[in-house]
Amino acid sequence: MYKISSTLCLLFFSYFNVLAQQKLPEYITKFSAEHPAQKGSFYSIEEANKKPDKVIFLNLSLGRLNEIPKDILRYKNLKSLSLDYNNIKEIPAWFASLNALQDLSLSKNQLTIFPAVLLKLKKLKTINLSSNNIYGFEKLNANFSIEELYINLNNISQIPADLSCFTKLKILDMGNNKLTFLPGVIFNMPQLEYVHLFRNEISDFQVVDNPNSNLKGIYLPFNPISDQSVQKLRRMLPNCYISMSLDKP
Repeated sequence: MYKISSTLCLLFFSYFNVLAQQKLPEYITKFSAEHPAQKGSFYSIEEANKKPDKVIFLNLSLGRLNEIPKDILRYKNLKSLSLDYNNIKEIPAWFASLNALQDLSLSKNQLTIFPAVLLKLKKLKTINLSSNNIYGFEKLNANFSIEELYINLNNISQIPADLSCFTKLKILDMGNNKLTFLPGVIFNMPQLEYVHLFRNEISDFQVVDNPNSNLKGIYLPFNPISDQSVQKLRRMLPNCYISMSLDKP
């Protein structure tokens, strides 16, 4: 009996030691690092409802949620919301009323389309919709606040022309999708600096005159684009770092 108990203890110790060394997803660790236990941070609806006016950072990740709790409307000062690792399939119309929201993460859910309702949030700067089942975009309208969009690890096959409505976008991550072609809109977005397109099916791009001079990096590892096309892209964007590997400048 003593040997069995010792073995079980050893197994449990090893198991939790492995868990402790595992790297959590970047979007969860980023949220935790930026919003440690401090005033305004809440990790459940029950806690947040006790002090709705004090809620600034709300993390409901891993909450087994099938929909976004409408209680969130009570949090008038909410700036950052994390709903990662749930089963959310849509974003309701009332979500547009979260006027203070600046950062939103819905990674690892069941969304199938990019919801245009997010563009109504005038202070929203960062959106993370990675690892969903998104295949396309709803009709997009002008937005003057969003600076970072992470929509990697989805099923998107085409970049819409009206992506240009993201007039302040600086970082676009569409890696691990099903893109085959880069349209001119990517090169004409005035504030765009970095485009991550890791592991798609891109083989060509649209040549444009007078492309955005603010572009600093386009990352294309694991795409079937030819060396000739890469060189042509570099000539079109002489001041932009074009990478076909995992390295960075």
